[in-house]
Order: sequence, then structure tokens, then C-alpha cells
Amino acid sequence: MSLFHRLLAALCVGLNMLCAGLAWGDISNDARRWAELRQVPGHFMGAAPNPAVDHWQGEKHQLMRRLFEYSWQQALPEAELLKLWGAPDKIWPADDPKAAALVRMTEWRGKPAGRLLAYHWRGEHDQLLFAVDEQGLLRAAGWMMVWE
Repeated sequence: MSLFHRLLAALCVGLNMLCAGLAWGDISNDARRWAELRQVPGHFMGAAPNPAVDHWQGEKHQLMRRLFEYSWQQALPEAELLKLWGAPDKIWPADDPKAAALVRMTEWRGKPAGRLLAYHWRGEHDQLLFAVDEQGLLRAAGWMMVWE
């Protein structure tokens, strides 16, 4: 490969990394704000209604949607999911009957397999699920919504 082609390839890699960074902005700021808002109780956790954490397209919902898109598009392994999202609100083993019910009730991207990591948006009422296999690879992700 000529020097020109090596430089061109390096430039393309650099531009792809730059574009990916611009597209996602500072995802770590979103993760920090999500961590703060997940501690704020709302209507679905027995507190007074709070638009930031309870409403469709409220701040918490928007943050979760951005983090979900990032997690799925980057195909984050379980260790990286945990760094970004923190500890799940609930983990369902693959053989748990409740996990099977959640799999049926969720709008998935990918094909769910393995255990489910649950992150609550509005308590257990609406939640985001990640399906990870025994090796910790992300197999599927989706929203389990009550749609009331």
C-alpha cells in the first residue's frame, strides 16, 4: 500500500471517529444526568407527579432513549452497559418464568437470549431491557411498556 493510500485510510478512520463523536455528543453527560434522575421518585414510585421523570418525552425518558440508541448501535457488552447505565434495577435469569413473560411483552431490537437487565423508567410500569448472553454480549434491547 502506498503512503498516499495509508494516509487516506488513516484520514477516513479519523473522520469516522470524529463523526461518531459528533453524532453522540458527550454521552457521559447523558449518563451522569440519567444517574441523577433515576434517584428522583415520581408518580409511579409513590411520590407526587414529576414531569421530568414521569412524562412521555420528559427529561428522564429522553435520556434513556439516547442512551438506549447509543448502547444498541455501539453493541455495548455487558461490562460497558454497566459502566454507562449503572447497576440494573432488576436482573432476570434466562430461565425465570417472569423473564419469558417480559420477552413476550417487549418491543425488541435483535433476538433476545440470556438474562435480562432491567432499567426502570417509571418504576416497573415502563422499563428498558437489555438481553445479554452467557458471554456478556448484547443480544437484544427493547422497551417494555404498559401503553395505558
